[in-house]
Amino acid sequence: MKIPFITLFLVLLTNVLLASGLFTNALLAQEITKSLNIDKESTQEHNAWLKHKFSEQHQKLIPVVAVADIFYACNLVRKVD
Repeated sequence: MKIPFITLFLVLLTNVLLASGLFTNALLAQEITKSLNIDKESTQEHNAWLKHKFSEQHQKLIPVVAVADIFYACNLVRKVD
């Protein structure tokens, strides 16, 4: 009589512990998802700030970089350093 009772108790205890562990894991997953969403929003805000801050400078550099690329390609074809 004692062995089946102990076995039943252990089975029920295991189920309770597993269920509470799954609940804890679900809460942990929710917290991770929230922090990822906050990080994503923060990254988007930072990217918008970078674009606003450096857009004019970037527009001025585009022609210079284009000429440098052409010069580099020409040197590759001519095999000149």
